[in-house]
Amino acid sequence: MDGTHPGSVRQNFSLNCIQFERVPEEGSAIGKVTAAIVGPGNIGTDLLAKLQRSEHVEVRYMVGVDPASDGLSEPGSAASRPRPAAWTGCWTAMSGRTWCSRPRPPGTRANIDEFTTTTARAIERVGGAQRGKAVIVLNPVEPPMIMRDTVFCAISPDASRDAITSSVHAMVAEVARYVPGYTLRADPQFDPPADDWSGWARVALFLEVRGNGDYLPPWAGNLDIMTAAAARVGELLAVASTPAGATA
Repeated sequence: MDGTHPGSVRQNFSLNCIQFERVPEEGSAIGKVTAAIVGPGNIGTDLLAKLQRSEHVEVRYMVGVDPASDGLSEPGSAASRPRPAAWTGCWTAMSGRTWCSRPRPPGTRANIDEFTTTTARAIERVGGAQRGKAVIVLNPVEPPMIMRDTVFCAISPDASRDAITSSVHAMVAEVARYVPGYTLRADPQFDPPADDWSGWARVALFLEVRGNGDYLPPWAGNLDIMTAAAARVGELLAVASTPAGATA
């Protein structure tokens, strides 16, 4: 599994959930899946902290080039892509993401353009919108602000508001299972069709992503949601690789 997805910060980390071996636990014939984290910086160290709580994945390797990095020097001390709602008929969706401007790791700053293009592409390919767009705002406010996301989606004038609202709440609840700080700040807000929008109606979503504070600070929700997603995918792969009838 390439842990750079979602978020695509290749310079910072990747998570390889590889079945090198299973380590049997006392009293159990089946152990955890062994994992390696490549990149011991902020993101890799936060990912390590999350996986230390996993019932299915054991991190046995941390790979990096800087012995002084926290992920290598203190391997045991450490313990947001906003998802468009799963409704059909969305024509155009735009995500506006506001982050605290400090501190942004070099890989994050270097990849801001990639963040925007990858998010826009995900809105189309994963969310089902025919056209997607993403905007990032880095805010230098002190104290640092919690990450916010605003998502606008052009919808059919006769789209069911109840169905959209139900879908949004269900998706937020699903993401919050592995990103506890992922919340909807208000119910979806609907606007009627307008000529400026080529006759489309519009729905707006207002989200907040508060980090879990494992290693990264709570305001680094944009990074926390990536490590949480990587940990979640690793666990799902571990469970999927467990032989039928066995328990990991």
